[in-house]
Amino acid sequence: MGLNTNFNEWRHRLWLNLYRVKIDDPPRLLQILAIDDSLQVLTAVKELLGEVAGPIRVDSATSAEAGLALLTREHYDVILLDLVMPGMDGIAALKEIMRLRPEQRVLIMSGHSALSYSNAVKRLGARGYLQKEWIPTRLMEAIRALLDGGEYWCADDGPTVSR
Repeated sequence: MGLNTNFNEWRHRLWLNLYRVKIDDPPRLLQILAIDDSLQVLTAVKELLGEVAGPIRVDSATSAEAGLALLTREHYDVILLDLVMPGMDGIAALKEIMRLRPEQRVLIMSGHSALSYSNAVKRLGARGYLQKEWIPTRLMEAIRALLDGGEYWCADDGPTVSR
C-alpha cells in the first residue's frame, strides 16, 4: 500500500504543478488536441498525459484536416502539431489554426531539427517547438510553459523557455 500511496501522491503533486493551483481550487479540465499522422506518437502523448493525476482530455487526429474539424467544434488549451503529414502539412495547418484562433497555443512536434523550422513556425504563431525525441522527458514542461503564457523551444542542445 505504501508504494501505491506514494505513486498517487506523486501524480497528484505533478498535476498540481502542471496547473499551479492551490489544493482548495476545484480541478479544471485541461483540453489538449494532438495532431500527428503517427499512431505511435499519438498513443505516447495520450499515455504520458494520462499519467498526470488530474482532469485532462486529449483528443487526437491523424491528419491536419481532421484536427481542424475538431478545432471548429471545441476549445483547446494547447494544440500539439506535427509538421510533416500527408495531405495538408503542419505549416498549412498552423496558418489555418492561427486564422481561426489567433491566440491559440500551438506546440510543434517534429522529428526534424528545430533549426530547420523554428523561425518559420514562430513567425506563423507557434509558441513552441519540441523535437519528438524529447517528448517523453520534456512534453509536460513544454505544455506548462505554454499554459503560463510563455514559449518553449527545444532543440538538440536542450530547451529554451521564456515566460
